[in-house]
Amino acid sequence: MTTVPLNGTVGIITGAGTPSGIGRTAVLQYAAAGAKTIYACDLLEEHFPSLVDLVKQAGHETAVVGVKVDVTKSEDLERLVRQIIGEQGRLDWLFANAGVVDFEPFGSTTEQNLQRAFNINTIGVFNSIQWAARGMMNTCLFKPEAGGSIVVTTSLASTFGGMGSPAYTASKYAAVGILKSACAQFKASKVPIRVNGIAPGAVTTSITENAMKAGAISGATMQVLVEKSQSVTPEFYANVAPPTEIADVAVFLCSPASVGVNGQNIVVDRGSRETVVEMSGVFSLVPPVPI
Repeated sequence: MTTVPLNGTVGIITGAGTPSGIGRTAVLQYAAAGAKTIYACDLLEEHFPSLVDLVKQAGHETAVVGVKVDVTKSEDLERLVRQIIGEQGRLDWLFANAGVVDFEPFGSTTEQNLQRAFNINTIGVFNSIQWAARGMMNTCLFKPEAGGSIVVTTSLASTFGGMGSPAYTASKYAAVGILKSACAQFKASKVPIRVNGIAPGAVTTSITENAMKAGAISGATMQVLVEKSQSVTPEFYANVAPPTEIADVAVFLCSPASVGVNGQNIVVDRGSRETVVEMSGVFSLVPPVPI
């Protein structure tokens, strides 16, 4: 595989405005992969200048354009894609990473919790895919054929019920449904656009901190989290990944190296779901020996 698999391409990364999130890290990784122009999008604009500086300091020639976008509004995505086609003539990939977390247990989850999660995690994904796909159908001198790749940040919570809150889990399951449906319909229409998901496990980001600031975590729920954190094992921390591990998979899925991967929701959790539990009967774990 070439060391610059995205050389000359133009793409979008949503949820790129938080200071220590997957989106911000992805901008750096996509730039390292040779992207020509990255449109970094978020509702938060204050961290865009420092992100541009980070890319320059890393020695990348990628142009980073910070754009305020509300993914829950179709008109925002339309405006963004029209801007990109007007400025670049092409759109090659989308990393639909914008999302929100919810911590409320089932008994105290409200319709408002559900609506907020679905607005951003599900409708936001739908809007992003719909308009990005339209942009990817445009051709220009340096992109003579239509097509592209779309990657959605889902969650390990989109694979079973024990990872997240009801609102978060439901919204992420729905996001997987949207990406799979988009994949199927693009295939049926012979549209050369691939759609895949990445389901991260625990990641070291600021999403929990941001949720707390936004008032998404009640005092009672926060107390439960604090109490549980006191019994967290070293094995748990070993499965907490840096954002680069998610961003690198996203780069792969947007590159020609993954041309055969389509309609998948790829779990990136360091194997945490495969952890041996006490009832498995395996009480003495012996590592393999060298030969």
